[in-house]
Amino acid sequence: MKRMTILVTILIMSLSLASCGTTGSQPDVSPGETGTETEQPPNEEASEQEKVTVYYVNEQATDLVGEERDLEYETPEQKYEEVMLLLQDPREDGHYSLWEAFQYHTITLQANTLVIDASGENTYTFGGGIEAMAFDAFTRTFFQFPEVEQIQFTVDGEIVEAMMGHIDTREPFVREESR
Repeated sequence: MKRMTILVTILIMSLSLASCGTTGSQPDVSPGETGTETEQPPNEEASEQEKVTVYYVNEQATDLVGEERDLEYETPEQKYEEVMLLLQDPREDGHYSLWEAFQYHTITLQANTLVIDASGENTYTFGGGIEAMAFDAFTRTFFQFPEVEQIQFTVDGEIVEAMMGHIDTREPFVREESR
């Protein structure tokens, strides 16, 4: 009965987060502004493909489960945006995303630190245990890439004490070599 209550709570939270807005994986850019000095047409032959394990919470909200997914991207920057989209969209029955309605401005790799600038519009209703699972799913997913040694969350460009209310996000999450 307790597991069912947890599952129902997660589903309600996911639905309420989904109704709060759309997921934004692109930085805010004014009309006519591209974010780069020169715009070049995409080179379709330069796309890269790899497999990645993406982590979600199980149906009982007691553990993380991985799904092997195909990842295709053209630029290193796009790689992390595509993984974020996968993290928000489980394919298998009984798997649930804790990042489904997460909105962010940018996700970039800076000197081996993945920096995710979250939108201040996000609303979180997780308890501490589910929040810990959300960050664990995120870090397990992104630490698969050898170039990602740390993960730093910011909110609207600022480092905050606790992005979701419980877990300290002032310092970056650091890869554990045992993973």
